[in-house]
Amino acid sequence: MPDAFELEFLDPRPAAARVPQLPLPQLPPLYYLYNFRLALATLQERYLGLLSAEECAFIEQFNGLPESSQCLLARLMMRKGPLFRRMTLRYAEIPDVEGALEALTALSWLDTDPKLSPQDLALVLNSEELRVTLSIQRGRRTRLQRADSQQSQLDLPLQEWPTKPRPLAEWNPHLAGAIVRLCIEPLIKRLQLLFFGNHHQSWAEFVLTDLGVKRYERVAIDADSRAFHSREEIDHFYRLNDCRIALDAGEPAEVVRERAFVPTQISSWLRSRFIHLQLRIGESLEKADKRELALQSYRECGAIEGMVRAVRLQLRMGLREAAERDAFAAHQCSCSEAQQEILGRALARMNRSQRRSPKGPGIHDTAEVIELSLPKLKDRRRIEPAVLEQLSEPGSEVFYVENSLLTSLFGLLCWEAVFAPVQGAFFHPFQAAPADLHTAEFRARREPHFGELLGLLDTKEHEAVIWRLYRAKAGLRTNFVRWGRLRPRLLKLALQCIPASHLKLCFERMLEDLKENVTGLPDLIQFWPTQRRYRLIEVKGPGDRLQNNQRRWLKFFLLHEIPVAVCHVRWQDSRGTSAATGPAPQAASSHETATAD
Repeated sequence: MPDAFELEFLDPRPAAARVPQLPLPQLPPLYYLYNFRLALATLQERYLGLLSAEECAFIEQFNGLPESSQCLLARLMMRKGPLFRRMTLRYAEIPDVEGALEALTALSWLDTDPKLSPQDLALVLNSEELRVTLSIQRGRRTRLQRADSQQSQLDLPLQEWPTKPRPLAEWNPHLAGAIVRLCIEPLIKRLQLLFFGNHHQSWAEFVLTDLGVKRYERVAIDADSRAFHSREEIDHFYRLNDCRIALDAGEPAEVVRERAFVPTQISSWLRSRFIHLQLRIGESLEKADKRELALQSYRECGAIEGMVRAVRLQLRMGLREAAERDAFAAHQCSCSEAQQEILGRALARMNRSQRRSPKGPGIHDTAEVIELSLPKLKDRRRIEPAVLEQLSEPGSEVFYVENSLLTSLFGLLCWEAVFAPVQGAFFHPFQAAPADLHTAEFRARREPHFGELLGLLDTKEHEAVIWRLYRAKAGLRTNFVRWGRLRPRLLKLALQCIPASHLKLCFERMLEDLKENVTGLPDLIQFWPTQRRYRLIEVKGPGDRLQNNQRRWLKFFLLHEIPVAVCHVRWQDSRGTSAATGPAPQAASSHETATAD
């Protein structure tokens, strides 16, 4: 009989109707200020002796400001700037806004009379104000390109206005003093980068966590748990982010490349991000037909992935001898399965008479094939739910899982290993994964944890551990567990029907490459509970082909006798017959050839 926890998830009603809508927790009036003070104190403690003179001076001066000025600055840095309408600077907890403005202006952190360009004006003035300010006649459409890639309602060549920025009073005396500029936005952005160690998180993480919108695992973090261990690493990180922004903004890749070199003495997680940047630069250079520079970027990144891309590029350039030399050199290194496959194909193209022996099953190994004929879907529904419905039968249950089930089971069983307080892996409380997750050292640094947890699969103790963590960690952010998909019924059947030996094989393969091997898993899983049996099913609609990562998983399943099938779907015509082959059975299962190569 399911417990209360399971019944909640088995309720078929939509989540909005099933779960009472609880009010959001009430935050203290100055929650944002307390959070920013905490962030600054953390940075000051963790990077003592590593902060620049400018960063240290900012923290000291901020701490010496009146509370109202601290509040105003914290408010502004959490808004989209750096330009703000003065009339919008009204907050109940800041009774003397003018006094707060004066204190910030005295430090040159705010400019209450900034010089503005026409593009700046388009960011902060409404359409009517912009027409008056720029003397645009009504009825004439004009457009000014905005910094956020949006456009105002106005469209007129910029050369019709002075391009040199001017104070607002010179543009429109009636609006004098209406705009303020946050002058230290770049510094605050750098401190934000330093705190989070990435460019996709912001100070909003604090309030989202306070409100319970996001929840993270708590990992022990002390003063030594920091992302950077020298000022040089911090400066390299700032340079990395500047290069990324420049590349995203369309700056020529050959220009960005000059300052995107990979440092020698840095942490593994920071090196991996520089390598990713170099690979992106190489891709951009290839697209721009600057192959020689692209080849240099791939070689200089100092990673196997760069060598693999260099081999492919040299083949396109007709440099077969160099490509073959680099391919054999890469084979001597620690390549992932995907990289070995790419190199094998490259070598085969160079010399058709030599074929690299594939690992695991050969080309003649086959998987079970399911031929299914369905009415053509008229709406935009995915094909998998329709196949799921057709394959369901008495005594079995079918679920759409794709990359969610096996990765979730891995994430739950290995939770304590993934979130182990390894030095330098966690350095702020808003991490869904350790910083070194996709580095070569990830497993080695946690080998005792993984050895113990994967060993539970040999003793059948894994079920209790997975259920315990499923309940205790529900909803916490993680790169592996898909809480929305992993309902109790699915989890119960998976643990009941999938042998522990199969799980261990799959988990070991995932750990070989946690970036590549957590994708490409079959779409569906079918359970026969009374027989404690299951089958994985990859669905392919008309015209679809197996992707490379799907082929690799298929090879793996066949090698280890893990039950898997490929379901080929054909559309029925208006008479109910298969458009390609005439009448077809609704769910005829066979063992026809479905090669893994």
